[in-house]
Order: sequence, then structure tokens, then C-alpha cells
Amino acid sequence: MEDQLADGVDSFNSWAQLLATRGYAVLCPNVRGSIGSGHRFIEMNRADWGGGDFKDVMAGVDFLVARGLADNERLGIAGWSYGGYMSMWASTQTNRFKASLAGAGLSDLASEFGTEDGSSYDEWFYGTPYEKLDGFIKSSPITYIKNARTPTLILQGEGDLTDLRSAKASSSTGD
Repeated sequence: MEDQLADGVDSFNSWAQLLATRGYAVLCPNVRGSIGSGHRFIEMNRADWGGGDFKDVMAGVDFLVARGLADNERLGIAGWSYGGYMSMWASTQTNRFKASLAGAGLSDLASEFGTEDGSSYDEWFYGTPYEKLDGFIKSSPITYIKNARTPTLILQGEGDLTDLRSAKASSSTGD
């Protein structure tokens, strides 16, 4: 899980450390589209959120299960920000995880667009929702919510105004 205060590959991840000290196997993949492996690595996720990045996560999970480091019947997934998005995405794509925690995740990419101080990051990955809505819909977990069977805890900070609308859209009550 990405530490919400961490801003780089070599950052200390307090959540992962806490879980590991309690005996859990923790996978913190540097999935395509993230920093630390060059520009081409970032580009590999352009207009493909929930595609290759999800395959990366699942390949890591499969590796740990095959090595006997993780129990396929006791898997959980958690993340913050983009990791929260990946947790939401996984919950709509597979039933392998027994629990999911999504912190400050993005459930609806089109409704999240423009909620930040600037939209250049979103535009670089997808363009704008009013020009290329299909890509936003295809990569939004909310599009596939009918497939979700994994109990999911959604965490959202009261002071995080950036992703508050997206969190509200993904809650069952809308509150």
C-alpha cells in the first residue's frame, strides 16, 4: 500500500511495515505508470489504468502464492490514492481478495477530473472526459461495480477536498 505521505520509490511505508511486523506478507509493487523506472515505464500506463497495472499486481500476487509466501484463500488488497484506485479496481475485476481497503481512491475517473488544482496529470493519461469519455468510463471501477463481491472499506480524509466527490460517488449511501 502506498504510504499517503510518501512521495517516491525509496520512501518509508509505515502501513506495510506495520503489517509485516505482524506476520503478514506484504507486496508493494511499483506498477507500470509509476515513478522510479523511467519515462517509458510511466508511458506504459497511458490510457490503460486497470489494464497492465492490474496485471502487474496480480502477477506479483500469483508469484507470492506460488512460492508459498501468501495463502490464496486469505488475500487482501489495500492502497492509498492510486493504490486506492487499484484496490477499487481489483474489487470489481476479481473475487480473489477476501477484503479490500481503498484510501482516497478514484472510483469514477470522469467525475474526479478537474477536482484537483490542475488537470494536466489526468489529461496526460487520458485527455479530457468531454473529448475522450470512453477511456474514462472503461477504466473507472464504478463502471463494473455490479461485479464487486469483496467487502471494501473506503477511507477518505475530511480535509481531502481533491477526491471527496469521487469517494462519495463510490459509497453506497452517497454520504
